[in-house]
Amino acid sequence: MPSAAIVSMQDEVKIGQFAIAIGNSLSEYQNSVTMGIISARNRELKINQGKNLYI
Repeated sequence: MPSAAIVSMQDEVKIGQFAIAIGNSLSEYQNSVTMGIISARNRELKINQGKNLYI
């Protein structure tokens, strides 16, 4: 099961901030790194009929 390390408190993350993700996305892409800008909060991503909440 994929897991995530929480580096920042969710309440402190604001739309427009820069973000970086390092890891193995859904156990498919080894040594992945991506960065971007927070465009929304409290989105849900459905994977294998399960639900995960992402900031």
